[in-house]
Amino acid sequence: MQMYRLDSSQSADHGGVLCIFPSGAKKQIAWSYKGPIPDTLTTAKKCVATLIEHMMEAGLHDDLERTNIPSAVAGIQAVIQQHNEAVRKLATAN
Repeated sequence: MQMYRLDSSQSADHGGVLCIFPSGAKKQIAWSYKGPIPDTLTTAKKCVATLIEHMMEAGLHDDLERTNIPSAVAGIQAVIQQHNEAVRKLATAN
C-alpha cells in the first residue's frame, strides 16, 4: 500500500492520508484537530481500523491480505507525526 500525506490549504488543523492499495483502489482518511494530535499511535490504529472496515465492505479481500497491517499503522503514525510537526511550526511562526 502506498500512502501520501494530505494537507489542507485552508487550515493547519486539518490533515489526512491517501492510501492506494495494490489493486489501485484508493481510500482517503482525514482528521480535524485543534493543535497537534496528542496520541499518534492510537489515532493511527483507529485510521487503520477504518481502512480495514472499508476494505472488507468494498470486497477488497486481496488488498487486505496483501496489506501489512503493522506497517500501515507505522506509516500512518509517521504521517500524523509529520502533520503535528507542521502544526507546531505554524504555531511558532505566528
